[in-house]
Amino acid sequence: MKPKILRYLIISLIISFALSFCRSSWQDENKKNKFLISLVLSSLENYHFEPKDINDDFAEKVFKTYVLQLDYNKRLLLQSDVDKLEKIKYQIDDEIKDGNSNFFEISYSIAEKRLKNVEDYFTEILEKPFDFNKKEEFETDPEERNYAYDDKSLKEVWRKMLKNQALRKVHFYLEKQEKDKKESDTVKIESFSFLEEKSRKKVLKTYKDWFKRMNQLEKKDRFNLYLNCITNVFDPHTNYYPPREKENFDISMSGQLEGIGATLQSSDGYIKIVRIITGSPSWKQGELKNGDLITKVAQADGEPVDVIDMRLDDAVQLIRGKKGTEVI
Repeated sequence: MKPKILRYLIISLIISFALSFCRSSWQDENKKNKFLISLVLSSLENYHFEPKDINDDFAEKVFKTYVLQLDYNKRLLLQSDVDKLEKIKYQIDDEIKDGNSNFFEISYSIAEKRLKNVEDYFTEILEKPFDFNKKEEFETDPEERNYAYDDKSLKEVWRKMLKNQALRKVHFYLEKQEKDKKESDTVKIESFSFLEEKSRKKVLKTYKDWFKRMNQLEKKDRFNLYLNCITNVFDPHTNYYPPREKENFDISMSGQLEGIGATLQSSDGYIKIVRIITGSPSWKQGELKNGDLITKVAQADGEPVDVIDMRLDDAVQLIRGKKGTEVI
């Protein structure tokens, strides 16, 4: 019986988080963050069956969890950045109690700066052909790799990482070409230099898309990540749901909201339909197909909204509607 009670308790807390947030009009971001931290802490301490002490041990766990979430692949932060954050990690528990977010603010500034630095030179690395005859080593497991110690060494990490990914693509193309050649005499054999360039362009596109997604993240998205690290350390099964995610939770629990019934993906600035779900409104209508691109969205007689270059989750909010709502 206890797990069932806990389940509904958590649901009610999630709803209270979102409703409290939505009723307030915040002019000051710091006040909003202070409110959210205080609300999360109060809910965890007062309504959780096994509340934990918010102390230095708790702070250290939040620090480790958050740094992993911030840069698991160790391709953004320098060792000096991690050291700087580690020096103030024992402030986290005090800040949680006081409703402050100084640790988050410092980490956010560092992450944004590093992201900009890396974005400035990753295209430069991919402009020139890689020398695959040169013997080099690159540790692909981030858990076995140290953080870069300065900008130069971080750029070297990116060079080797991009080279490794390009090499994997070249290998794939060569194997496919060899297989196709055995099956047909008319297969055009591409040169190694052509395949190398093709691979670099593929990797370039992948990371341009990645940087675009990263740059579309708002500060509140980063703060929600920080709050989730706090709740996860308190209990791995407890999560903070910001208002938009709370709506997603409602959808999965009640079925009161539904979208067009298609799996969507962001591709080259467009919202692409990857899969039509059988039985969905899109499937019944029969006009949308896999691979179609959504450029504008309108609710019934509303003015169409251009969704090109829009964040996927923002576009999804426009596409969704209550059951029976017409989306064109």
